[in-house]
Amino acid sequence: MDTEESMSILSLSRFTKWTLDGTQFLLRSYLRVRLQKIEKYLFYILKTDEYLNRFSKQDQMFARRCTDDLGRHLDDTVLARLPDNYQSTLKQSITSEEDDMGTQFFSKSFLHLF
Repeated sequence: MDTEESMSILSLSRFTKWTLDGTQFLLRSYLRVRLQKIEKYLFYILKTDEYLNRFSKQDQMFARRCTDDLGRHLDDTVLARLPDNYQSTLKQSITSEEDDMGTQFFSKSFLHLF
């Protein structure tokens, strides 16, 4: 094997390694962003069966585990110290605002202040 051929093989192996590293990076980035979006819209996803069924079984299991972990954390740190009618993780989530108060409450009360 001459030096030119060995350099060619070495270059090809480096190129292959870089290609694999790049592919792994893209895959990890995709999965990281996917899990971050599930965490961000966790309550909305679990609240609506239509959206929950769009996810894989592993993603559904991840979402449920996140909800359980978040619920335990909130129970241990904050919710236990609140009045009984506020000790629900769902009530404290942002998505519950649409269930708690209708839009007429905001439009009639707060618009008169401005």
